[in-house]
Amino acid sequence: MGTLADEIRNQLGPAPELACWPLVSIIVVNRDGAGHLRRLIAALNERTDYPSLELILVDNGSSDDSIEFMRRVEVAFPISIVVNCHNESFSDANNQGAELSRGELLLFLNNDIEPFEPGWLRELVACRQASEAGAVGGMLIYLDEQCGSPTGYAMQTQPVRLRGDSCNLAVDPNTTRRTLFDECFGEDMPAATVIAACLLIERSLFGEVGGFTHGYFYGGEDEDLCLKVLERGLGVRYSGRAILIHHVSATTRKVLGKAGGPLRRANALLLRRHWGARVWRQYHLDRLAGGGLWALAGQQAPGDGLSREAVLALGFCVKADRLPTQHEGRLTELETELDARGHRCLTLRDESIEDPRGLFFDVVVHLRGPARYIPVSGRLNVLWAISHFDSLAAIECGQYDLVVTENGEHATQLSEYGQTSPVLESAAERAVAELIDATLARAEEIGLATQVEPLA
Repeated sequence: MGTLADEIRNQLGPAPELACWPLVSIIVVNRDGAGHLRRLIAALNERTDYPSLELILVDNGSSDDSIEFMRRVEVAFPISIVVNCHNESFSDANNQGAELSRGELLLFLNNDIEPFEPGWLRELVACRQASEAGAVGGMLIYLDEQCGSPTGYAMQTQPVRLRGDSCNLAVDPNTTRRTLFDECFGEDMPAATVIAACLLIERSLFGEVGGFTHGYFYGGEDEDLCLKVLERGLGVRYSGRAILIHHVSATTRKVLGKAGGPLRRANALLLRRHWGARVWRQYHLDRLAGGGLWALAGQQAPGDGLSREAVLALGFCVKADRLPTQHEGRLTELETELDARGHRCLTLRDESIEDPRGLFFDVVVHLRGPARYIPVSGRLNVLWAISHFDSLAAIECGQYDLVVTENGEHATQLSEYGQTSPVLESAAERAVAELIDATLARAEEIGLATQVEPLA
């Protein structure tokens, strides 16, 4: 390992020097990972040349000797320990650690990471300072005898792209099993997101964006955090100079077990709920610009051929639940008018009404039938009350950003519910146009247009 570290440093050149190195709070989440901790702590103590750090361990109900080891280990830096009685999520556990931190910078580090090249943390901190990025991730490598590298190590992480417009992270299939000394080696470069197995962020910024978002369970939380950083106009960087070994997903497999598949799907759904429309737009803008920051190289995706104007226009998802026959024409007219105005439109009917593709749209228009629909936050939710009005209650109306009707008496009733509802003209050709006009006006009022602007 020492020989590999020497070779890496020889190729990189001297480790960076700064006049003042900020305190870094390293936050490690652990559950029954005593073996990983022994390796990590020894490496931080013996093979990490950084002058100012502390470590905060958040233990999620370990039944092994993790706590005993951490309490008796002797190292050159302070250690704080949070003991949870049960397995908190990765998001919540890291947020606990951040609350106890004293450092100007937070470094979220998996317990199955192994530092081996002493300058790695200097490189990571220097990358953040030089680029003024909001978040920085390191280059993680793993032992892979099939990669063809003389070292036997391949890169696990590269600048991360997105798998289509699905919000899911992916490595480029054209560059899998990249060898250690490949084109990313030694380069600090922009990325859409980086993974939280090694993620550095300023503590004040972490607090400003609300930390890791609650609700994810060991997946999606790092993507969500990076997207919040980008939303603030700050960049995300991948450092090909801060190099660590990752004993890949060892802890995640232990924590998730057989529940891994369903939890991964739940995490992906939550990420789409928070970011689906914005990531869809960012992905296609990147493809149009040929930048290669968000999209996998050479990947074909639905929607190719869209103009920039079409990508930036608000997208409408129309949900129609068992409409009476006399109202079916309204749906067709709405689709036609949206298309004529340059808005992409997805119509979901009956049993497909909860199709996750609907989460890639900015506006949801619900043509209410006998069933109830629960609006999803983060979108402009519109109720077009053209049927089953008698069963419409005040509490249901209150969940929508806009309620419209074509009936004056219904509008009066809606006002009693606290809804100021536009009354659309009864003539079909005008009602649809007025519905879209009212929706766009409401979108402007609530600032939805700001979510159409590209991220950093």
